This record gives sequence, C-alpha cells and structure tokens, in this order.
Amino acid sequence: CGVGDTIGCGYVPSTCELFFTKNGQNLGVAQKRTSGRLGNLFPSVGVVGGAVVKTAWSPPFLYVDASVAISALY
Repeated sequence: CGVGDTIGCGYVPSTCELFFTKNGQNLGVAQKRTSGRLGNLFPSVGVVGGAVVKTAWSPPFLYVDASVAISALY
C-alpha cells in the first residue's frame, strides 16, 4: 500500500464471505465458510513504523456496494 491508498474490509452474511478492497476496487473473496458463520469479527488496524491512519465506520464508503448494503440496514 502507498500514501493515500484506501483499504476496506467487508463481510457478506448471506454468503459468509469476507473480502477486502483497495481504493474502492474489490480484491475478491479473502475467506468463505461453507458451513456456519465466520463467528465474531472485530475490526483492527496494524502498522509497522510511523503511520497516519484514518477510519470510517459509516457510509459513505469508497466501495460503492458497501455503502448501498449498509444504508439498507438503517
């Protein structure tokens, strides 16, 4: 990742898929359960060395599908 990159993480409950995004582009399924849920998920950020990290916990998100899905929950 470089300066100014935006990294996202999403979970699709209906398919039990966990995915990541970079700069608004879905990078594909990172993990999928064939049975049961992924369990408890806790967001976290790890860095090595000095870094400035900004977080967004509510829409609008850079990844459009996430904003649409989250907005539907409210």
